[in-house]
Amino acid sequence: MSLSSIPGQARAKRFLQQLFRKGLVPHALLFSGLAGVGKGLLAREFAGLLNCKQPQNHDGCNHCSSCRKSAAGIHPDLLWVKPDGANIKIEQIRNLQEQLRFPPFEGFRRVTILEDAHRLREEAGNALLKLLEEPPKNNVLILITPEPQMLLQTLVSRCCHVRLQPLEKQLIMETLETLPGVDASTVHRAARLSMGSLDHARRFMED
Repeated sequence: MSLSSIPGQARAKRFLQQLFRKGLVPHALLFSGLAGVGKGLLAREFAGLLNCKQPQNHDGCNHCSSCRKSAAGIHPDLLWVKPDGANIKIEQIRNLQEQLRFPPFEGFRRVTILEDAHRLREEAGNALLKLLEEPPKNNVLILITPEPQMLLQTLVSRCCHVRLQPLEKQLIMETLETLPGVDASTVHRAARLSMGSLDHARRFMED
């Protein structure tokens, strides 16, 4: 995939491509928005663009070795930090600090995506804050959360905040219609009740 192939979120995609085009990619970004609006997908594809060897129209080419590795989830300079149980623990941030001491292995930048960043324990959040205050060279951190108000405000203030919008009803319907064994009335009802979240819509379909 690429940024342009992600459904919806035109404003966020356009903003990220402008940052890339102007060479103004910050060391830390915060992606916020409802669950199921594409935050993780957007973060992954932006990470792919940052290391693409042959970007086209300010987007990933999908063909170079870096893009293929990013798509397969095996790029050595794409790191994911996810909650260990209920929280992201300080040991995880300390391990990250150790990894970021070294330059990227083969890409232009190392990109670290922190999933459910609102689940950082307080001490982990403080450790991450120190990392953002003295960012290592050629590293980009992307924090993802549906609840930015639960993050330390000092963390939020050090990130470029990208707010994702609820998905359009028509887009959700078109996605649901690709599922096997669905009928039009159920799709329409699930999309109407989804509040712009594809995750919510899929749960309604399962129910």
